[in-house]
Amino acid sequence: MDIEGEATYFESDEGGQNMNETLENVSCTCACCGSSRYCGVLTIEDIRNHSWMTADAAYECYVSYAKSVGFGVRKGDAARGKDGNYTRRRFFCNKAGYREEKYYNNSNRKREHKAETRTGCEAKLSIYLDESSSVWRWHPDEFELRWAKMVDTFGLQNNEWVNIQYARKKNWASSYLMDKFCAEFRTTSRCEGINNYVKTFINSCHCLLDLVTNLEGRIWD
Repeated sequence: MDIEGEATYFESDEGGQNMNETLENVSCTCACCGSSRYCGVLTIEDIRNHSWMTADAAYECYVSYAKSVGFGVRKGDAARGKDGNYTRRRFFCNKAGYREEKYYNNSNRKREHKAETRTGCEAKLSIYLDESSSVWRWHPDEFELRWAKMVDTFGLQNNEWVNIQYARKKNWASSYLMDKFCAEFRTTSRCEGINNYVKTFINSCHCLLDLVTNLEGRIWD
């Protein structure tokens, strides 16, 4: 199985599109030749609800979807299990990422720059191997599932501020530290606050038994 960044290209005036966008009904062009019940009419929901016997079959399905929407696909990174077999594969838009800065800052460059093809498109498909059934499935990120549920619960789909915060992906990690105990503290402040609290009943003179006993006592308190 090839894990290099080879790409399949299609003509498009729209560039890469996010997988959450609505897809009109299109004819199947994947390797199954219409034999799959998911083919004939291919939508993003078909991909989400489908499973594949091989990662290559998932790739072909995503290529078919990308062709209908108007962007190209390239194979991305992969992860292996302890047995050496693949457990995760990712496929990206061929315009994902950006050209390295060194190519722009080379003052000795004699040739003209090639046309810019990387525009930071974030469209991708991540699939994971279901070891219980030996099939590949689309797997959404936990954060995105919870975010979508929150937005739907409070009817915030068209809220400008909420959409801006979602676009700032560098802020996503902070959400995992939010809790009643943290109460709006900044990330650094939370760590310092927790450390100061722990220092009141744990110090370097304590053995492991003292550590466990004191910690358990504070939890029950």
